Amino acid sequence: MSRFLPALLFFILPYLWQGLGVRCFSQTQYTLSNYSLDSAKMAVGAIGEFSLNSNGLNNLFFHEFTKKDGYLSSEIKTNVSNNLHDFNQFGGDLNYGVFFSQKLDSLAKRDSIGYNYFIGIHDRSHFDGIFPKDLFDFIFSGNKQFAGDTAYLDNFGVNYFHYQQLQAGLVRTNAKGEKLGLGVSFLKGQSYYSVNAGRFRIFTDERGDSIDAEAHLQITQSNTANKGFGAFNGWGISIDLFYEFEYDLIQLNENFSGRARLEINDVGFINWDNKTITERYDTTFHFEGFKVDDIINFNDSDLLNINADTLQPKPQYSNAQHSMFLPSSISFTIVQQLNKHTFTLGMLQRVPANFRTLLYFKEHYQFSEMLSAGATFGFGGYGKWQLGIDAAIKANELTLVLGTNNLEGLLFKKYSGGNSLFIALQKQF
Repeated sequence: MSRFLPALLFFILPYLWQGLGVRCFSQTQYTLSNYSLDSAKMAVGAIGEFSLNSNGLNNLFFHEFTKKDGYLSSEIKTNVSNNLHDFNQFGGDLNYGVFFSQKLDSLAKRDSIGYNYFIGIHDRSHFDGIFPKDLFDFIFSGNKQFAGDTAYLDNFGVNYFHYQQLQAGLVRTNAKGEKLGLGVSFLKGQSYYSVNAGRFRIFTDERGDSIDAEAHLQITQSNTANKGFGAFNGWGISIDLFYEFEYDLIQLNENFSGRARLEINDVGFINWDNKTITERYDTTFHFEGFKVDDIINFNDSDLLNINADTLQPKPQYSNAQHSMFLPSSISFTIVQQLNKHTFTLGMLQRVPANFRTLLYFKEHYQFSEMLSAGATFGFGGYGKWQLGIDAAIKANELTLVLGTNNLEGLLFKKYSGGNSLFIALQKQF
């Protein structure tokens, strides 16, 4: 029991650590379609994005837990517990990198139609999980509340992985304005950790005399002796593709145009090497404590008389290759432009990622040739509802985009667990 109970705590560890903004809204802000070129011959840029959200945990909990002392008041724990569901989700992403895109017919006139290729290098991390309400209450408030009852910790899981991505691809634009893009990536796996529990239950005697537990648990992690940015603990391949087309359902004037895009990203896998460790627990546990006759003269030798915890059977260990699928995503967006306004309606789903379908609506306004800004409202994903804002500044073909998809997390820390930030700098030539 002492070996795997700390694993329960792991679901919270990742919290210690979301054209740019106008084009798409998702848990991963920058995707394949950001590399397509319209009038420019080439472009170079850098992007960064961070996201963290949960439909059960809030920002009061996140911010206090990540402080140095990590103290959580009873009020915070009670507030979180009262808002938890039977099962709760959490997840986040960290992605930053650089890219280069160029038209293959760059020697032709600037607005030519044809192909452009792109190359991108990214450092990416992702984590997600699901946990029952009893798990939170058991960890942060102890087992006294479960006296004479069973804490049901079944079906909780955590997935975390960190990898580097080298991507290359091609985008084709035809005379009708349709775009078709394909990207292929090589992935270098840096680190991986996964906890998955099936049946996991802890019964506390009504008088507190004993604890009985049953657990079926699997923990998998990449080579613990090989860490850091240069660690090569696995490799993988992924593909991305999108199709974008113009539509003309309503034609009010020449400044009224619409586009739709279907995009599929991160379809692939990472194969972790044969130094990957898997621990399987099929365990029962009974503990009755121990008696101390003289607490003043208590010494370590008294521990030798304690009956060993009964673990049946012993954990099973293995070192072998382990393959995992990336949390792939599929999104569909409709973008309608009316004079200086751009309206976007979109849908996103990610699997497998403990992710609920995200629906969102965005309105973006072009104040001048240099400045534009927008606001987004959505619900789903890892959180509940989401409110975002962003702004873009453009001068001399240099564009800076800055925004967040979770303004509600700053305004309503007691009710929301949303945190995100995205930034991009792009120069066109």
